Amino acid sequence: MKVTNYSLSNREELERYILGTILITANNHLSISQHYNSNLKLLMYSHGYDSPEYFSIDFHKDVYQCILNCWENDITADIITVSAVKPVKYKKALNPNYFEVELSIMCNSIANSAHLEWHLFILKQYIWIDFWNNLANNISMNFWDNRDVLTFNQNFLDR
Repeated sequence: MKVTNYSLSNREELERYILGTILITANNHLSISQHYNSNLKLLMYSHGYDSPEYFSIDFHKDVYQCILNCWENDITADIITVSAVKPVKYKKALNPNYFEVELSIMCNSIANSAHLEWHLFILKQYIWIDFWNNLANNISMNFWDNRDVLTFNQNFLDR
């Protein structure tokens, strides 16, 4: 199925939903073999979300990096643990509670996680749309810099 209503606000909302779903899911750090009902970490990794770079908003990237940090230490990523490992820039911000308030808003908007895999699929389409748009802009704006087409193609395929 094709995403036809791409917009930055739709993408932001989708990212918020995905992150909020992770944060409200119990034992989200466990693999299927450890807990039959919790395979969220494996689901995220199997869809290629092993890095925060796939999120478009800096705050979302920071939240997902905190989630990954929790998972690397075999800890459930919930509001409390993610807040505990929040980046220093939020600890030194003018409003030191901003990070926690945003996490609460993110989680309170989630009714259930029933459609998470579908939303991950849609986000992947958004990522591809952004990739192709950036590539087209670079080519049209002459950022090509006389690069070798074959090298570019190989780098593109590798990515």
